[in-house]
Amino acid sequence: MKKSFSSAALVSFFMLASSQVMASQDYTVYFKNASNQTKYVKQLNSQCMHSPKNGSTYTVPPQGEVKVPMTDSNNAAGACTNGVKDINWAVDDNQSFSVANLTFKHQKISGTWYTKVSTSFGLPATITCNNRDCSANGSPGVSGQPSPIVITFH
Repeated sequence: MKKSFSSAALVSFFMLASSQVMASQDYTVYFKNASNQTKYVKQLNSQCMHSPKNGSTYTVPPQGEVKVPMTDSNNAAGACTNGVKDINWAVDDNQSFSVANLTFKHQKISGTWYTKVSTSFGLPATITCNNRDCSANGSPGVSGQPSPIVITFH
């Protein structure tokens, strides 16, 4: 009897541990457009993300918004286990999508997960993660639950 209890406890422990390691994170991103010109957002590439898929394109009308559900991968079989998850988007007024100017990054630093969304090449935007600024340069981002992520284009 002792042997079966120990085996069951060991199996339970490994199931709990593996579910924590292999758990994926869901996010909700809102692309909001505070300008008077349509914004086009195209996902150029990603790392350790189940969805959305590369090449996904979103049209954000003037004064409108688009909701995008995202799910990352923490697959134990690859480099995604506790690895950096990121997405690079190109945001443009005319669909030329020449450069990635918006980046989502979720990474573990000293045992804590941080989320940061940053702009480049002069993209005017305000970004919050769960109502906290998560675009500050020089910081790792915000810790804890990042959703909803709201990216407002100006």
